[in-house]
Amino acid sequence: MRGRAFSNSRSAVISLLLEQGVLSRAAIARQTGLSRAAISLSVTELIEEGLVREIGTSDSTGGRKPVLIRLGGDAKLVVGAGYEGNACHFVLVNLDGEVINRLVMPDSLPQNPRQIVAMVSHGVRTLLIGYPPKTLLGVGGSRSAASSMP
Repeated sequence: MRGRAFSNSRSAVISLLLEQGVLSRAAIARQTGLSRAAISLSVTELIEEGLVREIGTSDSTGGRKPVLIRLGGDAKLVVGAGYEGNACHFVLVNLDGEVINRLVMPDSLPQNPRQIVAMVSHGVRTLLIGYPPKTLLGVGGSRSAASSMP
């Protein structure tokens, strides 16, 4: 089982990639003050999980060319759900923000929180048909201010 330091290095990698987009392992180690070994281990596991991918190399200052990494890919997907008017809108995106699929459920205004959960659950399951359950990274939701939803 991994400890807090490993969790912190994973978080540091993800945070820096969110902020800066593309970096090498060495640059992440320099910016975080964590060891190259800790960063390399974290990046390797994040790649295996499909959260990070290698995208090429950059110029070397003497030695091996640094391998550049960034967040993204199709290994993990996210669902966005939103109510607008009397319809529930769903979108399935990959970690690059590319839309994989959309679903609109018209005339689907739920009347209570239990119905909201059931509606979102149904929409998520529908969008994920054909994908392994572990592909789903998360679900986010919203509603318009004009909505009369509870």
